[in-house]
Amino acid sequence: LPVPHQVSNVCSPKQTVLSVRHEHVRSVRQALKKHRIPFKILTDVPQLYHSPELEGAARTLATYIRSRAFDYGEPRVPLFSSVLHRLVREGESSSDLFEEASCRHLTEPVHFPEQIA
Repeated sequence: LPVPHQVSNVCSPKQTVLSVRHEHVRSVRQALKKHRIPFKILTDVPQLYHSPELEGAARTLATYIRSRAFDYGEPRVPLFSSVLHRLVREGESSSDLFEEASCRHLTEPVHFPEQIA
């Protein structure tokens, strides 16, 4: 594509979500049409989720998490982390793990097919 963009979510082998700043949507639309790639513009998404655009928000979230004394107990049900790409194991629950997974979830793409494989 002719403009900055990030893959935000790989939903399936035939469906991918891109994060594109509002000012670049028109260029992306034109490029996708030119190459006859089917697409849908999501207009009701307030942020560029799962992209480096949210690194500032991730830093703010990390600061918030560190400033609170959360009690992290063992998961009561199996917990799969979409950014760690694995189950959180017994004994792993901690504020560090919660901070890492939460902040990375804001800034890294979701790879759904890998998560359900």
